[in-house]
Amino acid sequence: MSPPPPTRRLRGHGAVLFVGTFLGNMLSYFFFVVLSRTLTPPDLGAVGSLVSLATIAAVPGTGIQLVAARWVAAPPPESAASPGSAASPGSAASSGSAASPGSAASPGTAALDAALGASLRLAAVLSAAALVLVPGAAYLLRVDVGAALAVATAAAPITLTFAVQGLLQGRERFGALATVAALVGITRVSAAVLAAAGDLGPDAVMWLFTAGWALTLYIAGFLMHRDGGPHLFKAARHAWGSAPSRAIFRQSVTAVLPMSGLLVLSSLDMLLARHFLPEDLSGGYAIGAVFEKVAFWGPTFLATLYYPRMARAADRARAVRDALLLTASVGAVGVLAAFLLGGPLVAVVGGAEYAALAPLAWLFCTLGVTLALVQVLVYADLAAGRHRAGAAVWLALAASTVVVAGRHASIEQVVTGVLGCLLVVALVSAWLSRIPRRGAGARRG
Repeated sequence: MSPPPPTRRLRGHGAVLFVGTFLGNMLSYFFFVVLSRTLTPPDLGAVGSLVSLATIAAVPGTGIQLVAARWVAAPPPESAASPGSAASPGSAASSGSAASPGSAASPGTAALDAALGASLRLAAVLSAAALVLVPGAAYLLRVDVGAALAVATAAAPITLTFAVQGLLQGRERFGALATVAALVGITRVSAAVLAAAGDLGPDAVMWLFTAGWALTLYIAGFLMHRDGGPHLFKAARHAWGSAPSRAIFRQSVTAVLPMSGLLVLSSLDMLLARHFLPEDLSGGYAIGAVFEKVAFWGPTFLATLYYPRMARAADRARAVRDALLLTASVGAVGVLAAFLLGGPLVAVVGGAEYAALAPLAWLFCTLGVTLALVQVLVYADLAAGRHRAGAAVWLALAASTVVVAGRHASIEQVVTGVLGCLLVVALVSAWLSRIPRRGAGARRG
């Protein structure tokens, strides 16, 4: 029986990813909807800034997800010469045949072990760094050390969960990948419900948040093992010091730089709002940021879906164009809805206490859509082995910080300041993506 056409497979995978990511993201946003009913605006602002800090702590995880997926599914040519190339990672996938999932000699299994070992190494390094930074983070965000410590503790399960997602993506197990994406939202909103039921404060909220990530990791590892993959921690310990594992670790550190700027930028405005605005206004900004996150994370499955096509020279131009058009179309609908229905939507998300945010809902959505478009351009750059868009994003980070530091009298000034910088970086990234890469043999980052 012949396989389904590529276009049909793309649509099917897209539908599965959309359902999983949409459910996960929507439930994640209900985290703030639930907490807004029980926490005071200052406490809600503290939780919002801490969750943004956790998003930044997840940045290295995105790097290992991209590298793990590529290593398992279609490794770069230079990996064949690396130690252990006799069982070249991903060779089964590249040749179009599927190796038996549980086979000890399976190249795919060797790649999974190596990627898990690299992810454990990365999680250890990240956790150590996060623990050192806890006192400074607590001071800058004006939160208790215990709450900041919870975020530092979450760094390890977050990183390992991203690694498992990359392995599922590389093996094209989109059903399991969508399930893990949904679990992130389910465990997060469950933490908020438990905190609200117990009338708990920010410290307890963040420890429940961390417990949710640990549970998500456990279930993700179970799904991978049930699907024929290795046992998460046994494989990670076994491959900790292997040459392929060290190679994946090095590649992940390189790949994380472009994506890290984007993820930090997606949370920077909330951190700046918490630092510069009065505490009650920072709580209002946390509610407005929910609209931003919905508009940003809602269409992100499109960048993930089109990423493999962006890596193929023959399909690259059309894939980038289609991803940008679809992302902009979905985003435009969201911005229009926020503009017309800002009052009712804010009432649902934050309650009557935050009614003054209604006229700004569409601005937050516009900020999120712009971030989503920049993400497509960053993915396109990574797929072509370049880091131009990533460099532009880091410049936007610096510019946004300077602009908001000089103009932060209101919520509107903070969001428009960051939005202006993002619009510039989107235009610059689009222009850079049109410049041909020098040297056909350039390596992927």
